[in-house]
Amino acid sequence: MGTGFYVEKSTDDAIKFYSGKVDELNKNCADIEKIVGQKNDTLRVVEDVLRRKVLQEQSQGQGAAGGGSKG
Repeated sequence: MGTGFYVEKSTDDAIKFYSGKVDELNKNCADIEKIVGQKNDTLRVVEDVLRRKVLQEQSQGQGAAGGGSKG
């Protein structure tokens, strides 16, 4: 049943009980995989936005540094 708990069951009852547990774990695993996939998609979007902002800042910084030199 759980840590430190013991219950006597027939073989058929034990199989039914643990089959239910396995089904529940498989469902939870599928839900977690879906959530992880969504989080990965969100992470890719955030990384893309950050990358664009960094490139934009770099190009603006180069434009200001290159155009303002007197010599």
